[in-house]
Amino acid sequence: MKMPYTPATIYDVARHANVSVATVSRVFSGKDPVAEKTRKQVLQVSKKLRFKTNPVAAGLRRGRSNTISLILPQQNSPEFIKTVQQIADLNSYTLLLNSIFQQNPKLECQAIKKTLENHVSGIIWKYNGNIRDYIRIMPLLKNSRTPVVLLESGEDFVPNADLVFHDTRKAFQKGLHHLQKAGYRTFYYLHPDDDTPLTQKRVKQYQAAAKDQADHVLPCPYDNLAAVLTPVREKAKHEPIGLLIADDATAVAVVQTIEAMGLIIPQDVGLLMLEDGMISNRYRTGQIT
Repeated sequence: MKMPYTPATIYDVARHANVSVATVSRVFSGKDPVAEKTRKQVLQVSKKLRFKTNPVAAGLRRGRSNTISLILPQQNSPEFIKTVQQIADLNSYTLLLNSIFQQNPKLECQAIKKTLENHVSGIIWKYNGNIRDYIRIMPLLKNSRTPVVLLESGEDFVPNADLVFHDTRKAFQKGLHHLQKAGYRTFYYLHPDDDTPLTQKRVKQYQAAAKDQADHVLPCPYDNLAAVLTPVREKAKHEPIGLLIADDATAVAVVQTIEAMGLIIPQDVGLLMLEDGMISNRYRTGQIT
């Protein structure tokens, strides 16, 4: 009769490597120095015994779960989510996705409270409201000492907090350069018709990158998009036009309107957007962030 496989424990590794349990723990945590010879010996024994660390137990010792919370309001970024999931898997983290399909800071704050109650190891968050919408949540977030990555912006949001943020200044520069190499000489930046801090910030970043075409900024109300895109249509009669678009929802509406005008993509109009969704199941957008 075949005996069932019993997973090796940290005590088995310590015994076979002739070291203490504390030494094995230091090797795998990487927090304290271990002699290189001892480290290699522990790793060789671990591989031979097929020993695997227990992320749940490690999380309990740290007082945190081995979970990363991803909070994305009004977001459809499959490539971004896929990449975060892959990195989490490689590092033995569980990814908790909180996708809020509307501009609702209250739901964002609820998601943050929930993740903090679960003692997550970190939060990746893209906020879509105004700064005043999050005033109440910030003390709780800061006191938890949970690492936070703010997507797109953040230095003016919580300047004294220990946060990492990403902006799109270089993305605009790279996008405009890409369109120029493709033969486009006139550009427009199209964004949702709202006044959120993120929208305002992106407009300023585009204007700084576009320089002599800084005034080519078009807010896009979905109910009157054809009228807004009239200057694009008129210029496209004489030369190809390059468009930088803020998000996938706006891009879908723009593509539909442009095609209804009789313009051809990319011969008449070329598009890049700051997200990574699929447009009309035909156009793969430029992932320039």
